[in-house]
Amino acid sequence: MSEDNRPIVHTDMAIAALIKHWRARSTSHILAAAPGSYSITGVPLTLPTTPQVLGVTFTPETFILPAPPIVVVSAWQSLASQIADGSRKLDELHWKEFEDLMAEILETSGWSITPMGYTKDGGVDIIAVRNVQPGVPIEMLVQCKRFKKTRRVGVEIVQQVWATKFEKAFHQAMIAATSSFTQGARQKAKIWKMDLRDYDQILDWCKRICM
Repeated sequence: MSEDNRPIVHTDMAIAALIKHWRARSTSHILAAAPGSYSITGVPLTLPTTPQVLGVTFTPETFILPAPPIVVVSAWQSLASQIADGSRKLDELHWKEFEDLMAEILETSGWSITPMGYTKDGGVDIIAVRNVQPGVPIEMLVQCKRFKKTRRVGVEIVQQVWATKFEKAFHQAMIAATSSFTQGARQKAKIWKMDLRDYDQILDWCKRICM
């Protein structure tokens, strides 16, 4: 960085930027650039030893360029945005993408998250914890089911998750699915006070996050 905090870019980087700029306008403007091999719009290009652009020979030196504005968007926010605008479908995500998305959605809602997807802690994909007054922690088991939209989650899965919740002494349990739930699954979850989140509810979550 320079003394006034602007980024310092070496000559060959500046030349490469100029090539990209002029390539977009007209290939006839480009004569040569810094030595080495480059790929311009997918076409490999080996450049001569004398760095030239637009007929001007550059000597090795440093250029100080204005700092561009940088907007950092996390991977999950980008994914949530794609889900919200319909460019990607929940039931077409990789299972790990879906688990990561659910973990981040819960975290934005005030839960502390421990992903468990790469462990062999059977039936637990995410552990979500939040405190209620006066500072009492509530632990929730979350199981993520990345199913095709036409494949509904049945009562047997609700029973399995309830058994895991009971065995591991969680206070709450949630099943998040990229499809929907059978009537039997919903009835059983209501009796056992389990939280079921289906395709439409998760889509709505993504839309609200991206507003």
